Amino acid sequence: MVSIKVIEKIIKPKTNLKYAKLPAFICNGSYFLTDLTIYEDGDIDCWGIVSFEEFLQKVEQGWVTVELPQSDKLEISIHGLGEVSPGYNYQTYKSNEDLIAEVRDILNQLNGLPDSSEICRAAWEDYQLEPTEEKCLALRQAYEAIPRHKRLYVLNDQDRKDYPIRRVIYPDDDYSFGELIFASEYSEVIQQSVAELNDQVINSMSQENDMANTLQQSINEVVSIKKQYEDEIKDFINQKLNEFQQRVNLPINYLESDIDTEQEDEKYSTTVSDFKIQILLEL
Repeated sequence: MVSIKVIEKIIKPKTNLKYAKLPAFICNGSYFLTDLTIYEDGDIDCWGIVSFEEFLQKVEQGWVTVELPQSDKLEISIHGLGEVSPGYNYQTYKSNEDLIAEVRDILNQLNGLPDSSEICRAAWEDYQLEPTEEKCLALRQAYEAIPRHKRLYVLNDQDRKDYPIRRVIYPDDDYSFGELIFASEYSEVIQQSVAELNDQVINSMSQENDMANTLQQSINEVVSIKKQYEDEIKDFINQKLNEFQQRVNLPINYLESDIDTEQEDEKYSTTVSDFKIQILLEL
């Protein structure tokens, strides 16, 4: 009779139930990367539907795992994609204990219950209201119940991460200056001050850019005016040379003048140089 119930459980389709999927390896001769299907009623499909307690046994037996041994002979199959050749370097982000904790969290989420992160946030709020040793211990236990790879944004704050909690429950750990700032009770005030300072810097840079643009426009105008006056000087010189040629009534071989602009110690000067008149005389 027991065997019949087990068979029914395995083959009975799961319909109208909420579920979630989670990647893991199934060890069946070689390792197969697959998705576990976790149902709201507590059953888990890991190449066969089992209860949560049976799932724990599957993990203990090595049928379900995320911890792969380092071996040159290990075979890994990825369904529909291919196989991993020997000699790989597998870096795991979580242990089998973390996998179990994550499955437990998913079951709670599917049933509308708080997961480990939510329980930890509640313990953190409770500790803040009354920071006693007892509540600090409860906070630490709640934090360490969270899957290791999810202990990062417990407070749902990308900047602060979980530094404030870690600073309380692990006071002897080494923290960087930035972590200490974000872990402190003045974190929000400091962040606001940093944001205001950044705004001031941005505004200052914008003002400097405006000043630089205005200065460049002024320089362009001066250069344009300078070019205009140089052209007028050249025209004036050419006019005078032509008048000279008419008055002397002699054959002039060429007339030449140069206008030079010199720069010295960031000062500019414009001069007329090499003023030449060559008269060709035939004896």
